[in-house]
Amino acid sequence: GRFIERRGLGMTDLLNFKAIRIQWHRALFVSHLLKPSEKVLASYLVNVRLNWKTGQLNPAVDKIAADLGVDRRTIHCRGKGDRSVTQTI
Repeated sequence: GRFIERRGLGMTDLLNFKAIRIQWHRALFVSHLLKPSEKVLASYLVNVRLNWKTGQLNPAVDKIAADLGVDRRTIHCRGKGDRSVTQTI
């Protein structure tokens, strides 16, 4: 709503965004390249944790684990400390 309007995006842009997001979800869930747990993590990150205003996506591993109901050790991280989540293992 308001975010779209502030950025100057019209209804066509919003509809295109929704269509692309649906295509992304379809591709994600039919992919044989990802484990089921990786699909859950990808969907969670995009749908729950992605900050659409800033484009940032950097939740803490403890928050991811709590939200997904798993032990933090099941989240595989790469990068600075525990900040860069790559996949679940």
